[in-house]
Amino acid sequence: MTGPRLITVREAAEVLRCHPKTVERAVRAGRIPATLFAGRYLIRPRDLPTPGSHPVRVRPAPREGSMRAIAHEITQAEREAS
Repeated sequence: MTGPRLITVREAAEVLRCHPKTVERAVRAGRIPATLFAGRYLIRPRDLPTPGSHPVRVRPAPREGSMRAIAHEITQAEREAS
């Protein structure tokens, strides 16, 4: 018997097209439900936010060379969420 499929923070970040640290921060803040197992967060795919339904920002992968602008946007969003 197998349980529900669980994904790692890294896999969730790939699905959401964001940095794994962004997903980890959302998990720690309680915005994405997760289970801590053997020191790693495991997430049910159905618990991932969809665009417009959750405060975690979901956007296309950053373009090369624009990391500074992306970092600024993330910082602004975190400040607004606080």
